Amino acid sequence: MKSTTSLYAYLFLIFITIATSWIANTFLSTAVVAIVTLLSVLKFCIVGFEFMELKSANPFWKFLLIIYGIIIGALFVILL
Repeated sequence: MKSTTSLYAYLFLIFITIATSWIANTFLSTAVVAIVTLLSVLKFCIVGFEFMELKSANPFWKFLLIIYGIIIGALFVILL
């Protein structure tokens, strides 16, 4: 079961990467920066929870990972 879940997560990460590159190359606007950043934060959380085994970690670390992703993503969008 775990390897199947990891495989689905890996395939989803590949899909998000392809979608991000397509969106970034097709559209040119400031909204695209927010969409690409949102997809990057989503990828960050998937990698953290699926491949760094944070699903079974202390809730503090889960909360910290999500808050860190949101803060960095928001700062990136604001600064651009």
